[in-house]
Amino acid sequence: MRIQNSIERHKILPGAMPGVAGLWNRALGAAVLFAALSLAGCGDNTDGHREIFAQALQAYEAQHLDQAEDLFAKLSTSSVYQPGAGIMQAKCLFYLNRSSEAQSLLESLVDDYPANAAIHHWLGRIYLRDSKNLEGAAREFQKAIELDETPFESQYYLARIYEQQGQIKDALLEYNRAVSARERFDKIHHALADLYGRVGMDERARRERRNIPPGSPFYQKDSKPKKDEDKE
Repeated sequence: MRIQNSIERHKILPGAMPGVAGLWNRALGAAVLFAALSLAGCGDNTDGHREIFAQALQAYEAQHLDQAEDLFAKLSTSSVYQPGAGIMQAKCLFYLNRSSEAQSLLESLVDDYPANAAIHHWLGRIYLRDSKNLEGAAREFQKAIELDETPFESQYYLARIYEQQGQIKDALLEYNRAVSARERFDKIHHALADLYGRVGMDERARRERRNIPPGSPFYQKDSKPKKDEDKE
């Protein structure tokens, strides 16, 4: 019940909260939903593990990441709560800037759960942010995209890698795939608009900005709401 209540409290709409708080809540809503789904079909409570998991989620919701990481770590030997608890622990470590620990944890998990898209996605995030291993990051995001039915986050970061490497055509293609997967994923529209602007495709840039609703951290004051005749 606690987990279900957490899901209900964190049904965040795109652009609902501006700034860092909004980005945290979007990530949090997805994290809580993912964690709850990890429990689907679980059997009876084992040694209080269900209570520990609920406490870990509450700590994560409150952004008490040290506490959440410690609680998720206590579930490392529970087959019922893996890989979900391990992924959540790695995310805590990532946000605590303890990336080497997060990387080691995820690399151990991927050996046991090679078909888990979230593990590959977060390995890609670590390679991209900390080790600047663009090839390794791209490889992990590509694997996540293969495994995930709605891989818009991985597509967004893969597009960023292509952009950094100067592969503009591939970047545009991947950004557009991400937009198709999550139509109102605001940061993708923002990044795509910026890239179109830099290559001189101003009308396409404006069209992408019109997809970003007011209240979004990526909304620009000169953006005009998308009209019916603009829809394709």
